[in-house]
Amino acid sequence: MKTLTQIKVAGKAGVTRGFVSRVLNPDDPLKPSWETAKKLGLASGTNPIWWVEKDLAKLHPIFNPEKIKAALNNNSTPSLTQDAS
Repeated sequence: MKTLTQIKVAGKAGVTRGFVSRVLNPDDPLKPSWETAKKLGLASGTNPIWWVEKDLAKLHPIFNPEKIKAALNNNSTPSLTQDAS
């Protein structure tokens, strides 16, 4: 699985890396609009609902290589599918 960077996702979505960082920060209340969430979802291959709802449990593994490595060692790959669960 390829690890995404905040810079790559931000560039593809047309937002700043700082914006992506703030959305991924559990201590920051910022949530993207639906339009921006759709762009972030498309740029990252994730469900836009994860961005709107700030579902960090699903978003953080995409950007965190250590969590991805741990998941792969446990034979469970973090999902990048479009399911809304």
